[in-house]
Amino acid sequence: MIIHMRKGSNRIMAEGIAVSFQKKGFDVYVKNGDGNFILAVIGSEKISTEGVLHIDRVKASDELFLQRRHEFVDAKEFFAD
Repeated sequence: MIIHMRKGSNRIMAEGIAVSFQKKGFDVYVKNGDGNFILAVIGSEKISTEGVLHIDRVKASDELFLQRRHEFVDAKEFFAD
């Protein structure tokens, strides 16, 4: 699943969403282009974004992640610094 954060979302907001999915056992990758965060949430279970704040749109397809894998960074590494 690809999550596009709302414009104006900051690093702390993106990290909060990433951590919440990581705690559920999903792998999360982050792309920050032009200040807009995009999260790729990867896992075998069904993913729900109901009630998650700061999300602009969600795509069930991982196509963007698969095509542009080199542009994404593992969330643990991205938020480590």
